[in-house]
Amino acid sequence: PCERSEAIQWVATRTHWIASLRSQGRDSPRGLTRQGPAAFLGAQPFGEGWFAGVAAPFGRLHAGDLEKLARLLLRHGGTELRLTPWRMLLATGLSGAGAQALVADLRATSWVLDGDDPRLAVAACSGFNACARATTQVQSDAAQLAALLPASTGIQLHVSGCGKGCAHNRPAAVTLVGRDGRYDWVDNGRARDQPTHQALALAEVIAIFEERLSAAQA
Repeated sequence: PCERSEAIQWVATRTHWIASLRSQGRDSPRGLTRQGPAAFLGAQPFGEGWFAGVAAPFGRLHAGDLEKLARLLLRHGGTELRLTPWRMLLATGLSGAGAQALVADLRATSWVLDGDDPRLAVAACSGFNACARATTQVQSDAAQLAALLPASTGIQLHVSGCGKGCAHNRPAAVTLVGRDGRYDWVDNGRARDQPTHQALALAEVIAIFEERLSAAQA
């Protein structure tokens, strides 16, 4: 439809790549390099106006979600979307009320809106049906596992559809590596490292997580 084409065109012409944000001054929302990306999620003051920071779950954008964000941004008086290197979009040109209303409307969507969202602690590749090497449903499995995690800083869980480990090339507290439709479990390592457990079904992975979390809280 014409409205859909216009929205997509608006996104294409208004979205900007940002290589970096200066740590001080009105052009840099509160100093991103000092506070980290999570500090810029949700409604935030920016110079004389406001912006709303949103993050794509596991860095994966869907056209429908992006289109809805663009429509809501226009509805609430915003002017542009800025794409950052941190899997985030900054919806700018908003008033305080507009930024807060935009975030409220996005609560019913999959966008990450809060710095304590446990999905920020998870790195996940595209998985089966999106990568020829993957044998597990990484995206949906990662979402289930993220719901078990407490809020934390940095990547704590890496879910990889194969041994390449494309989503995260550094060690994580736990790395799950898809193999023949199941997962190998690596503690404090990368996807290529020796696993602690092998050939786990998702239910078995969840059981180990729950057992460890329960022991940590005891």
